[in-house]
Amino acid sequence: RTPEDLLYACMLDWGLELSLPHSVEKIDGFDVHIVNDGDLIACFDEKISEDAIKQIADKKPLRVVFRDSSFANDAARVNVGEIFKLKSPNTTVKVI
Repeated sequence: RTPEDLLYACMLDWGLELSLPHSVEKIDGFDVHIVNDGDLIACFDEKISEDAIKQIADKKPLRVVFRDSSFANDAARVNVGEIFKLKSPNTTVKVI
């Protein structure tokens, strides 16, 4: 599935209107989808860097979603939760 397919499915799951403004920004070389100035931020690229995750967390989105294959290993996936607990504790983090 394309990143846009995944993004729209996540938006529908969370009850976000598909008509909300959406942009794609490069963060540390990765494509990051930003919906409605941070209602949802998504990155579906492979093996996302820890620096990119920290920069996303610094934006303090309401929700963030990554693809399971976005992480090099299980430790990197667990680390995402810890990064968001420290930098943006009110963000809902989801891995699909």
